[in-house]
Amino acid sequence: MSSSIKNYTEQGGARTVIGGELVIEEGALVTGLPSGGSSHNMVVLDLNQFNFMTAMSKDVDISDIISPAQFRAACSADFVSVKNLKVSGNGDSINIHGLYATSSLILAGVIHIPGDGGEIGLLISFVIMARENESGVESVYFRGSFNDSVNGALGLSM
Repeated sequence: MSSSIKNYTEQGGARTVIGGELVIEEGALVTGLPSGGSSHNMVVLDLNQFNFMTAMSKDVDISDIISPAQFRAACSADFVSVKNLKVSGNGDSINIHGLYATSSLILAGVIHIPGDGGEIGLLISFVIMARENESGVESVYFRGSFNDSVNGALGLSM
């Protein structure tokens, strides 16, 4: 007689078997997965098609997209990815892996945007940070930059 139960935890909780599908929701923190003999934790932040262009050289509150709790979990993770960042007017979005996290609640990333035709393209950068807003409530902010001086020095253009 076979069992129809695909996912179960054995008595005592020392072993859990996943014979079906394991779904990890957005913002969830996964810890202890083996990777090269050590364990790491990873957080994926979904920017839900947030448009990079709306945050050029200014802070934009994105607390309605990423909560302060999700952001704090990301800052303490070993590996952080951002998905669904919109960087152009054509509706395309990108995913960025391996963001740099600091202990001061700042995530930083650099992205290469290929140019049209044979153009090399541009480097753009962004930071996501947490701080108190004018009302004293912790909020999450996004700021982007085209890095004009860096792109110019490297001879990059669209």
